[in-house]
Amino acid sequence: MRQAKTAFPGLGSPITHVDVTYDGKWILGTTDTYLILICSLFTDKDGKTKTGFSGRMGNRIAAPRLLKLNPLDSHMAGANKFRNAQFSWVTENGKQERHLVATVGKFSVIWNFQQVKDGSHECYQNQVGLKSCYCYKIVLKDDSIVDSRFMHEKFAVSDSPEAPLLTQTSIVDLVLHPLLARLAGDFGFDPLGLGEDPESLKWYVQAELVHARFAMAGVAGILVTDLLRVTGISNLPVWFEAGATKFDFASTRTLLVVQLLLMGNPGSQAKEGSFFGLEAALEGLEPGTISNGCHVRHLCSS
Repeated sequence: MRQAKTAFPGLGSPITHVDVTYDGKWILGTTDTYLILICSLFTDKDGKTKTGFSGRMGNRIAAPRLLKLNPLDSHMAGANKFRNAQFSWVTENGKQERHLVATVGKFSVIWNFQQVKDGSHECYQNQVGLKSCYCYKIVLKDDSIVDSRFMHEKFAVSDSPEAPLLTQTSIVDLVLHPLLARLAGDFGFDPLGLGEDPESLKWYVQAELVHARFAMAGVAGILVTDLLRVTGISNLPVWFEAGATKFDFASTRTLLVVQLLLMGNPGSQAKEGSFFGLEAALEGLEPGTISNGCHVRHLCSS
């Protein structure tokens, strides 16, 4: 994106987010008060058509188009700023993106990409200088939106270009819960409120520890058996085919009974401070997140 970003003309407002079409021909930038759309195609000195990703555009850059809110909607948006403008999904069959979306406060603002590109569009008539498009649709949500994304076209209920499906993430979906904020990896999406009950949350934490230990045991099993196999110490199958091979040293029933007996034993290591005294050496290395500028495992004091 380095070459693409240098193509943005200096209009006074800093670019806070950049998106590009699948074919690299159009670039969409977000500023606090408007969006800027630029065609990255240009003709080089040899007469070849290139994009801003394959060469320097210099003064050959096409005039950008600005996407703005009308005065009434701008007043309703208040001090909120545009965030994360992006194109709708296109990943195959040479299809062109059909819509643009940006978030501002409680609004998801959607522009028709074909209309914005059309130089004869009614918005541009009688305009002098840079063209600005004010034709858009607004999807309103009860809470401030931090991100809006188009769903893939295969989930659309209609082929109409006027019916894009939109997923919106509001700020309340991302608020740290007091209970979750005391855990490592605390920042998450909990629409069902599963982490609100303290007792249930303790059970989930222990269940996650059990899952993690099984995963670590599985990795150890993969590495050890592969090491024994490649060194010729034992003729063990490769790990992803192990389920199709019967063990010679015991029957399936015996192995099942032994596994059931051993499943409860690793739980003895769930007690704090009992894992060979390694906890002290690992203190402070737990995964965390960024909250109000602080790297937190526990709640940041404010």
